[in-house]
Amino acid sequence: MTTLNVNDLLKQLINIESTTGNEAKIGTFLSKYLEAAGFAVKQLPIKDNRFNVLAQIGQAKIILQAHIDVVPPFIPASENKTYIYGRGACDTKGSMASMIIAAQQAKARGLKDFGLLFTVGEEVDFAGALAAQSLVKDLQAFLIVGEPTQLKPITSHYGLLVLSLVCSGKAAHSSEPALGENAIDKLISVLNNQVKKLQVYNDTLMSVVQIAGGVADNIIPDKAEALLSLRIAPRDNNDYAKQIQQLVGNQATVQEIQSLPPVASIVPKSLAFLGEGQAVKYCTELTFFKNGLVVGPGNIADAHTANEKVKKEDLRTAVDLYTKVLEKYTA
Repeated sequence: MTTLNVNDLLKQLINIESTTGNEAKIGTFLSKYLEAAGFAVKQLPIKDNRFNVLAQIGQAKIILQAHIDVVPPFIPASENKTYIYGRGACDTKGSMASMIIAAQQAKARGLKDFGLLFTVGEEVDFAGALAAQSLVKDLQAFLIVGEPTQLKPITSHYGLLVLSLVCSGKAAHSSEPALGENAIDKLISVLNNQVKKLQVYNDTLMSVVQIAGGVADNIIPDKAEALLSLRIAPRDNNDYAKQIQQLVGNQATVQEIQSLPPVASIVPKSLAFLGEGQAVKYCTELTFFKNGLVVGPGNIADAHTANEKVKKEDLRTAVDLYTKVLEKYTA
């Protein structure tokens, strides 16, 4: 097959719409592309016609990994002299394209025992990474997770805890509010008076990110819910669900919606050329794999924006960086 350059491959990837839940088309493209390039490719089913893609040369002891889903809306590829634009340009199809070209170069140089892993669902529920946990553990592989890090290695990052806080009331006609019990009023009171008393770890962040409640203008609401998002700092071992439930007592119920632990890793000596490890406050798929680093082209500040972009120069640098990673780790 004719090997594409990284810019052309990235534009092809961007132009395949792959919002979360709609990843089958890009997964099929990747499978066919990598099979034609001589990789042993497997489609690893998740559900609902969704699948991860694993491509190997030999038995992978190092894996270049990235997620193939993006946030809506679809934005087609465009470019100027400096940047490639479009949905996923940096988050994280830029990493994918650079990893694929690097893997092809490594294969052409006779390297073996490495792989590529592309996962679904990162932008919503990490379904692909969760399903791939056992596979990566069985392979005992070291992972390079592609995210827009400006090509700096991330060795530690925050975890994520999402809690649902629900208040119940009693429905009544809004012309007779005294006959009901307003769940929205209760929720606002609980958030302002009880939840604010929570003592969080120094570097952990907590935000109220969503509130829902009510049915219509003529009904006193009998249920109201708030979502709390906590970005859990490394070394924070607090049980916040339990602590919040104790604070609110019987005024609300607390349920854990999502829990992803923080990550703390190190740069292996063989990859010391990457530089000193950095810490960030966002969460990545490394939380499921532990043994690895996060590094990729692009700036997280551009991710999910209307003008999402990545520098062409950074893509070329990423190809060289990933190729060197494979050379050093498989030597």
